[in-house]
Amino acid sequence: MTVGRPVPMARAGMMSAAYGGRSAMKRRRQNVLLTLGAIVAVTGMIGFGMGYRTMMVACFVAIVLLCGYVYLLVQLRRVEDERAMRFAWSNAA
Repeated sequence: MTVGRPVPMARAGMMSAAYGGRSAMKRRRQNVLLTLGAIVAVTGMIGFGMGYRTMMVACFVAIVLLCGYVYLLVQLRRVEDERAMRFAWSNAA
């Protein structure tokens, strides 16, 4: 039995776990975005189609939440891009 460096597969497993977490996060964000979009569509159809004021207000609230969430996603993407550029720039030098 030899004691030495860890098996490279362990490191590859850690990398795939990190990417798996990232893809799970992307899936969650996508699910939230689709859910908010569906809420806007349903409340809009009920509110404006049938004339319910409460559902119209709910639709406007859902639109504001959807816009805020999209803004948050854009900001997160910008931060990730800046971090990637900084990392690439530091490795290039």
